[in-house]
Formats: sequence, C-alpha cells, structure tokens
Amino acid sequence: MIPSLILWFTLLTLRPSTRLIQAPDPSPEEQEIASVIRQQLDAFTFNDYEEAYRLTSKKIKERFSPDQYAEMVHAEYPEITKPLIVSFGGIHFSPDPAQATTRVEITGFNHKKVTAEYQMIREEEGWQVDGITLITLRARGPIGWG
Repeated sequence: MIPSLILWFTLLTLRPSTRLIQAPDPSPEEQEIASVIRQQLDAFTFNDYEEAYRLTSKKIKERFSPDQYAEMVHAEYPEITKPLIVSFGGIHFSPDPAQATTRVEITGFNHKKVTAEYQMIREEEGWQVDGITLITLRARGPIGWG
C-alpha cells in the first residue's frame, strides 16, 4: 500500500497539471436502481427471500411463487445469494425510460466471480428487478492461439 501511495504522490508532484478524472455523480434514478439491487443482494445475504422477492417485477411474480423464486435463485445464481464483493458498472437506459440495464460484478461466498446483467423496470412501486442474466466472459489465449 505504501509503495503505491509513494508512486501516486511522485506522479502528482512531477506533473502538477495532472488531475484525477472523476466519474460524474450518478443521477437520482441511477442511485435508486443501484439501491434496489443492493437491497436485493443484502436480502439474499440474510436469507430474507421475502424481501428479495418484493423487489422483483410483476412479470417475475407472475412466473414464480415466493418459494419457487427462492429455489430458482439458489439453483441458478448461487454467487448472488451470498455476495462477498459487489462492483457496479454503468447504468444504461433503453429508449423506454422505464427500462434500464446494468452489469454488476459479484464475487460469491465460493470466491467465484460472475458478471450479472440486471434488467430493471420502473413500476408503480419504483424500480424493480425484471431479470438477471449471468454473463460468461471467455478468456482469450495469446494471439495466434485457436
């Protein structure tokens, strides 16, 4: 940690015109979307599947009962049930402003890292989770490998 601090201090001292670029502050809607996802991940962490289910869209509630939802999440998304590390990507709104997607990198209790793409929809209750797709990122070998 100390060597990296010394490096940053040195770089900033040598180039006084260099400034760190900060991402713009998220909009209130982006904050609300991230908050809903965090609430759902917290609910999973504490085995509060009733709360996690409450944060899902009408479409999901029509497809799954609360018990079916809990079983499906455990079977298909084990990393999100006990997340250790959560990192949000940017939130992208579709042409329909009531729909958005964001990618969330999650390191699960098993130390396996996954990228989950959350589909979000704004309903009467506010933003709700409308679906989750696990994204498989394939590692590529050195150039020339088939």
